[in-house]
Amino acid sequence: MFRNNFRVAFRSLLKNKVYSLINIAGLSIGMAVFVLILLYIQHERTFDQFHTHKDRIYRIQQDRFNRGERTLHSVTGCYAAGPAIKASFPEVVDYVALHKVEPIIAYKGEGFKEENTCFATDKFFKYFSFRLLKGVDTLVLKEPHTAVVSRSFANRVFKNEDPIGKTLSFRGTYDFDVTGVFEDMPENSHMKFDLMISYPTLEKHPYKGVLDLPWQYDGIMTYLVLRDDANAAELEAKFPDFIMANTGTWLEETDQKMTWQLQPLTSIHLYSDFDHELGQNGDYHNIEYLTVVAIFILVIAWFNYISLATAKSLERAKEVGIRKVLGSYRIQLVGQFLLESIFLNLAAGVLACFIVYAMLPTFNNLMSTHVTLSLLRPEFWWIMAGILFGGSLASGMYPAFFLSTFKPSLILNGNFTTSSTGRWVRRGMVMIPFITAIILVSCLYIIFSQISFLRKQRLGFDVTQRLVIRDSEIYDSLADQRIATYKNEMMRIPGVKANTFLNVVPGDHILYSANGVRRIKDDDTKSYQYQRLWVDENFVDVLDLRLLAGRNFTQKSIPRKTLFVNEKALSTLGFEKPEDAIDEKILFMDDTATIIGVVNDFHHESPRDPILPVIYAYRPEGGLFYLIKIETAQAQPVVQKLEALFKQVFPGQPFSYYFLDEKYNRQYKRDIQFGELIGFFSTLLVLVTALGLFGLSAYMASVRTREIGIRKVLGATEKGIVLLLCREYLILIFLATCIAVPTAWYAMDNWLNNFAVKVEINIWMFALPTLLLLLITLLTISFQTLRAALSNPVDALRHE
Repeated sequence: MFRNNFRVAFRSLLKNKVYSLINIAGLSIGMAVFVLILLYIQHERTFDQFHTHKDRIYRIQQDRFNRGERTLHSVTGCYAAGPAIKASFPEVVDYVALHKVEPIIAYKGEGFKEENTCFATDKFFKYFSFRLLKGVDTLVLKEPHTAVVSRSFANRVFKNEDPIGKTLSFRGTYDFDVTGVFEDMPENSHMKFDLMISYPTLEKHPYKGVLDLPWQYDGIMTYLVLRDDANAAELEAKFPDFIMANTGTWLEETDQKMTWQLQPLTSIHLYSDFDHELGQNGDYHNIEYLTVVAIFILVIAWFNYISLATAKSLERAKEVGIRKVLGSYRIQLVGQFLLESIFLNLAAGVLACFIVYAMLPTFNNLMSTHVTLSLLRPEFWWIMAGILFGGSLASGMYPAFFLSTFKPSLILNGNFTTSSTGRWVRRGMVMIPFITAIILVSCLYIIFSQISFLRKQRLGFDVTQRLVIRDSEIYDSLADQRIATYKNEMMRIPGVKANTFLNVVPGDHILYSANGVRRIKDDDTKSYQYQRLWVDENFVDVLDLRLLAGRNFTQKSIPRKTLFVNEKALSTLGFEKPEDAIDEKILFMDDTATIIGVVNDFHHESPRDPILPVIYAYRPEGGLFYLIKIETAQAQPVVQKLEALFKQVFPGQPFSYYFLDEKYNRQYKRDIQFGELIGFFSTLLVLVTALGLFGLSAYMASVRTREIGIRKVLGATEKGIVLLLCREYLILIFLATCIAVPTAWYAMDNWLNNFAVKVEINIWMFALPTLLLLLITLLTISFQTLRAALSNPVDALRHE
């Protein structure tokens, strides 16, 4: 019996080659997209899952508020947090503290720019499961002036030498020895360090304020290791009283507030998007959107199969009637058609595996990931088995029961008709792809409209024709002289218009802040936290900023005691007009400083973030980057000459540069990737939807063949018949639009809330995608409708 059913199923698929190919193509695309998105989601959810103590490790996320307004929303916090919490709460077993830096490291006279560097406490390798290749986990970071390096760092810097015992120089200020080597941190880790220096080294060479103001100095990332039976929520509830007990007096005097929240280690990648993250994290909102997209595309592919199967129901009707007359039971007929569904889904599943394998490189390049398809992983086969089994039942059940209900007496008399219920079910199956397609294409249109809107926003400064060069950071006795020489000599190069030396480049987070800033005449309750930058006398000219009041810095300005403020800082300090602030004195970094100028507000970071109050302090030797205004027509020759000059002034140091507009645009990378991914899957969804429309239009045309013949005999024109057949699709698109537009509007309104500056949603953002889909729909069904309209009515009525 099974062999006979299998033979009939195989013959049926071969007999209807076009429909079988359409079915297999639609199902395979749906399955491939579902598997691809599922692999990506699984990859995103594996971040930090490999750590043995992952369920016990929590990171402190710190917020600071000044006068009720949040001024810091960061993953870095005060220096004192870790030791104080461990000493005060028995549920905390230990802590790990990190301080990220981006220094130039020198070895044998050659410099290496190391962006993935940090200071780390000695228990790092005890609690984080990164494999040490050489060294003892609790000893490699215990002593001052020691460090561990990654395998790739060791190969790059030491070549074939044994790294252990080798001496490196940190910015030319002090040396440290390598005591261990660790395996490169995996991609699914939110940490990506190549060099880790012992925390006692930082304490021997502290930045200003680290040891003197441990509760005020921010910049330390603290991870807590809790007892197995500890409750993180209960511990977090104790923090407000703990903070007040340790630094409440100072906070109250300065009208400030500080709060701590605990982040589970395994939630950092998808649920953390704060200031000073170690790298670009994922976004759980995108995961949710992609999950919905994956499910919809797969379900739509199954619906298409149902539509195509029922479209061929008339051709199978006589077969069912004869089978029933010969004694077939309904369960046997159901089994026959389910077997055909299983056979077709299996073929589509095999093709889907090849599609996924072929699409993975493009997908990884699009998303900057390394998702892999391992056929040896049992999870993959469980997923495929679930899709095939569930899909065969889901897509085959309705056609099987629908076909098995045909009455042989009506069928063999030629009086077979479809029920109104069946027609509405199939209409619903078409509306779902329409709804999904309109939502996705509308979202895609709004996403790229927002990104384009951000790029066209007036940033308040000019990012074009600006070149950024990283300083050598070797701080020996000749460092200041070399910096001055390079700044002066580069002005002799044709094509260089101006240059400035600053410690944070636009497009990067401002890592530095100053607490307790206030006007000298105000009391401590007027204190506020401001972002701060070190700049020189060319800062305003190079960025084309507007000096709203006051005067520019000169080479005779007093370092750290001469300041600019932006408009936001002006109002925060209590000045009504820019002119009122000139020559006013403020308390800045525990010293008295004078405001000599007010510059316009500009988006130092992304336009998606609000502008914060910033103080620009004159410190010509305090920069890390040369920002150079050049002539674009001579860009490459200028870069080559700047590199040659750099190697001459800073022998042995790496030359690193980029263009400011390129760096600034990288801030939109995640949004652009998400938009491209939605666009990619929207295209596939439209393709799958078009296949379903082709099937349904074939069904509608076949059902109404006799009606069309009678209408043509009675004088109907081809144009009228085409409009008649298309009318139902137009109604379905209208109903789908009424459902899809509010849904897409709600989803995109929530997404746009992540931006401080955002595009206004309007009806055209939904009208254009709907018109596009309407055009695609009409083109898709035109083949079937025109063929039916142009057919000879004699062929339709000859058997009447």
